[in-house]
Amino acid sequence: MDRAASNVQLYQLISIDNNKLSYKAYEATGTLYDAFDLIKDNAGKNELVDRSADLPKEQLDLPPAVKEKFTDEQMKEYESRFEAYKKRKG
Repeated sequence: MDRAASNVQLYQLISIDNNKLSYKAYEATGTLYDAFDLIKDNAGKNELVDRSADLPKEQLDLPPAVKEKFTDEQMKEYESRFEAYKKRKG
């Protein structure tokens, strides 16, 4: 996973055309949030083409109203997952 979102409603569209799988994730508002293509060559090797470079900044911060609803345990779990994500991303 190279792109994440917190407290964002997303829906995905996946299409396959011959040797290309295309993935697009949209916000509930219809704004494109993430996209990539996976293209398989004749030898069966996959090439990942990231289409997210020109898309909006990741939405990773939780709104205060959402944080208030989390228990201490839920907040610790969220922070732990968030830190692991940041480490993976570099």
